[in-house]
Amino acid sequence: MVLLARSRHLLQALVISSVAEIFVAADGSSVGGTFRFGHIHWTSSGNTVTFVIETAFKRNVQNSYFAGSASDNLAQEGDTVTLFGRESPIFDFGDMNIVRMLQMKVTAYSVVEDWIMGETVLVHRYTYPTNNGLPWIAQLQGCCRLAGLANNENSEYLLTAEVDLNAANQSPRAE
Repeated sequence: MVLLARSRHLLQALVISSVAEIFVAADGSSVGGTFRFGHIHWTSSGNTVTFVIETAFKRNVQNSYFAGSASDNLAQEGDTVTLFGRESPIFDFGDMNIVRMLQMKVTAYSVVEDWIMGETVLVHRYTYPTNNGLPWIAQLQGCCRLAGLANNENSEYLLTAEVDLNAANQSPRAE
């Protein structure tokens, strides 16, 4: 009886594991993470803020999200792609407003090094210049970081920017 119960639990675990693998493979993320790097900068006019999110991803992935007009049918400079991942990236403005479908305009790419880089531009109006005297915390979050990294491969990523419209009209940025 104990052996039969163990066999049943083992079979259930195997079925659950197989179903999970099918769902992971269906979105193309079974190949591992695709996020390489990113940063956020912003400018403002009054309480209206323009965020520019610069990110880079693995270019050749097993789905059509990074399809484009290059000769290999993948994205190249000038194409617009939908950002995706095991957890699709979202942008949280910090005031309970969230953008769930992010589009990136490709600004650079490399076939040989297998990456695309681009910008997502979002405009948002805050009701107040601060969050009760504290900066608004805007965040890009998603999953997963590039497979093969020495630290935190295939892990979630989080980029943040503080927005205090009483203190500045743009974020610091090195150019």
